[in-house]
Amino acid sequence: VGSNGLAPMPVRTLFGTTTQNVEVRIDEKVLQAIADKTGGKSFLASNTEALRKVYATIDKLEKTEVEVREYVDYKEAGYLFMWPALFLMLFDLLMGLTRLRRIP
Repeated sequence: VGSNGLAPMPVRTLFGTTTQNVEVRIDEKVLQAIADKTGGKSFLASNTEALRKVYATIDKLEKTEVEVREYVDYKEAGYLFMWPALFLMLFDLLMGLTRLRRIP
């Protein structure tokens, strides 16, 4: 994915992350060799119409049903309220045993 020419690239400096234009050259022969060895396809789209044709070709490829399992990681947050409540209850009990007890 990309194009030949200059492309903005994030670069870390002492003052944070900035973008610089970097010369990009796509090696089409290597990409085609990788696609051939892995049984895939390599596409080159240099304009919008070519990109539409690539998407049309990809849409015609075999579609496979995939079973998706979803895992949810629940995090218990009750203790955030339990500890302050327990502290206040103990404080109330201790104050009830002192001269600062409740007035009836």
